Amino acid sequence: CIAKLETLYGEWRTLQKHAGRATESHKQKETEFVSKFNDLFDIAHASALDMITIEEDKQFLISQRQKGRPGYMGGIDFKYTRKEKRREEREAKAVARKQSNNNQLA
Repeated sequence: CIAKLETLYGEWRTLQKHAGRATESHKQKETEFVSKFNDLFDIAHASALDMITIEEDKQFLISQRQKGRPGYMGGIDFKYTRKEKRREEREAKAVARKQSNNNQLA
């Protein structure tokens, strides 16, 4: 992995040296470099597809390994959202109690 990174860094440095060039071959090399860079970060286990039992997860991994990476992770964590809302409400009530106590003392 380190050797791959060092090689990739060397290629990038070479491209940077000739960044002012506008030749077709230089543009092609830049395009190839970007495509290599996008494929670099597949950190899944080598036999991940064999280990995964949930079909939806397998399909997600396959889509992540394709060019352009059409799959994504997203959505709202409703448990966390509810927790945050309750926390904010508790904090707001605490502030209101403090203000109420301060007003009564004054």
